[in-house]
Amino acid sequence: MPRCASFLIAIVLLATCLTSVTGRASLKQLGIIKGQVVDVNNSRIVRAHVTVVGQNVDLRLLTSVEGEFETPLPPGDYWLSVSADGFRHFETQKFQLKSGKTKSFNIEMQVKQPEMTVPAAAAPESDL
Repeated sequence: MPRCASFLIAIVLLATCLTSVTGRASLKQLGIIKGQVVDVNNSRIVRAHVTVVGQNVDLRLLTSVEGEFETPLPPGDYWLSVSADGFRHFETQKFQLKSGKTKSFNIEMQVKQPEMTVPAAAAPESDL
């Protein structure tokens, strides 16, 4: 899928989520979570899956071409997790988002070790 189309899909999903969140609380009452997802070489991870979970919130975002994400949310307790192909899953501890405040994350993803499979050897034939 071309980058433009992927970005457009992410914007539409974000707008949909914002509409449902802002319908419940005015923008002044919201906090913001934002962050950047990089690898151990500080290279941006594009299209990483960011999940934010809290009371009455289960939000899924994709990082931008800059490896960034940002979304307004009502104040409360949240957990954030990130997954990307070839990297180990990342999870935060519970954190609190306050009204009018921004919670920032700089997430460094660790490369997932390849899973190696060893072929099974055939049992020797018997002359019985």
